Amino acid sequence: LKHDADGDFNPGHMSVDLVVEGSVAVDREGRRIGKGKGYGDREIADLLSRKLIKPSTPIATTIHPLQLVDFVPTEEHDQKLNMIVTTEEIIRI
Repeated sequence: LKHDADGDFNPGHMSVDLVVEGSVAVDREGRRIGKGKGYGDREIADLLSRKLIKPSTPIATTIHPLQLVDFVPTEEHDQKLNMIVTTEEIIRI
């Protein structure tokens, strides 16, 4: 691991191929409700800002089909998923 002069992690040429986020509920547009506090959203935003993931990087969640709902309300800071995996289907967004 490399750190810069400020002590921050410097990933060099490293990249992340897949992000898996936990979800309480999701809709087919990729909107999600996590466990609260926005930690998952901050993690995704941080990975994007550090260019460790691209907009095309799979951001997935695994859920039971009962957790797939019609609509999830969002706030400005919420990050969307682009893949939902259930026991019945894989939804690519």
